[in-house]
Amino acid sequence: MKSQGLKIGLAVLRTLIIAIGSILLIMIAGASVAEETYVEGMANYGGLLDGVYNLMVGALVLCAAAAIIFGLVYFFGNIKNRMGSLIGFAVFAVIGLISFYALADGTVLSAYESSGIEVTEGESSFAGGGVIFVYILGGIALLSIIWAEVSRFFK
Repeated sequence: MKSQGLKIGLAVLRTLIIAIGSILLIMIAGASVAEETYVEGMANYGGLLDGVYNLMVGALVLCAAAAIIFGLVYFFGNIKNRMGSLIGFAVFAVIGLISFYALADGTVLSAYESSGIEVTEGESSFAGGGVIFVYILGGIALLSIIWAEVSRFFK
């Protein structure tokens, strides 16, 4: 019964968003003329365009919230079966933190300075950490492929 109410509520919300968007688009099409400048167009239907934009952003926020909430409910609904995913995420996060904070160097190369590119120490450290992170993940991927192929021979 609870899911039926949710289904009806979401159908009503979907229909309302479609109806409002369609009305706004019809109003915009009716107010526009073939040869108008940008300023004339914004004066004629600029507010309607803002309405369409706000409707799209609202729908995006609702969809993102639904995806995050339903994903978290599903994930934490049966946490024992998700321990492997949690461990993998934790290892991924630890490798990222080590890459960015322990292994990255903030040295700005003289090649950047001579070319006129202004790079701060923080930007250099962030870029270096990203490169190190990719190298570590690539090495782990390569080792896991080799491990899978070698262990296949012993089965």
